[in-house]
Amino acid sequence: MPPRQAECPWIACGCQTEGGDFLDTADLERNFAQAMEAVARTIPQTVTLKEIDRLKHLIPHIEAAAPYSNLLDQKDCVWLHIAAARFYEGQSLWQPAEYWYEGCKNMTEARFGSDHPATASSLHNLAWLHYSQGRYREAERLLLQALDIRQTQFGQDHPDTATSLNNLAELYRSQGRYSEAEPLLLQALDIRQTQFGQDHPDTATGLNNLAALYQSQGRYREAEPLLLQALDIYRTQLGQDHPSTAQSLNNLAALYQSQGRYREAEPLYLQTLTIFIQKLGTDHPSTQTVLRNFLHFLQQAIATEQSDRLSDHPITQDLLKQLTAEDQQT
Repeated sequence: MPPRQAECPWIACGCQTEGGDFLDTADLERNFAQAMEAVARTIPQTVTLKEIDRLKHLIPHIEAAAPYSNLLDQKDCVWLHIAAARFYEGQSLWQPAEYWYEGCKNMTEARFGSDHPATASSLHNLAWLHYSQGRYREAERLLLQALDIRQTQFGQDHPDTATSLNNLAELYRSQGRYSEAEPLLLQALDIRQTQFGQDHPDTATGLNNLAALYQSQGRYREAEPLLLQALDIYRTQLGQDHPSTAQSLNNLAALYQSQGRYREAEPLYLQTLTIFIQKLGTDHPSTQTVLRNFLHFLQQAIATEQSDRLSDHPITQDLLKQLTAEDQQT
């Protein structure tokens, strides 16, 4: 069953302005939708527990405004649906999240047509929800449809086309369909290099994605120079302590971990963790992900009897003691 929509808190009648004019029902509905759309834009793609607590009283109003999305401008009309979907998706509440992403797709198809770029974006959002649930066949169908729209509307060499190629490749990589993923990632990287240049952060993202594929295949020698090149771009263009730089450090650390290069991996994990704590906070999902990665790295070092090769960094040593104590208790 779809989530129950909250009743609209606005009274559907004329309202007199300070100047004496009356606002009709359509004006009230539009104003309400515009106000809620401004709130909806503040909802991030990754919804934290703090965000959930902030939004739980606002979401019913956003949902109540969604039927008036057609009164908003083209660039604004999707946000009410997307915000509601993100709120539920962030809590792994798949059914209501799907309801709102599906509603966004239906709304864009009805308003703009089945081959419009806005429809392609809504198809992508729904596809990624299916991907998160392991519903790969449904996700693939939607991603192929979105790719076809972007290739038709924008052309083969457009950055949005590159994004669709990358997302389809990620789906294939997660399924072990490496031979299908590689040409898509190479094509996406070529588009970004051509459109943005060799030193653009979007190009660095393409390099990271291709490196991830090679790492999945154990092609470490091919993956490493791509990760180093991406890291250099992020450091130069965004700075040493940017979250994208940190994510690149994490990816390089994971590659070294896969090869048993513990001494090289450890300082990269520590740099990543430090940046995320400083920039995003201890409780941010990205910070927690890196902490889990580092703990897994330390567990692997203990299991392979390589922990004595690690540094005397306080974070490393404190976590090693914690893990050792837990092992002794079990």
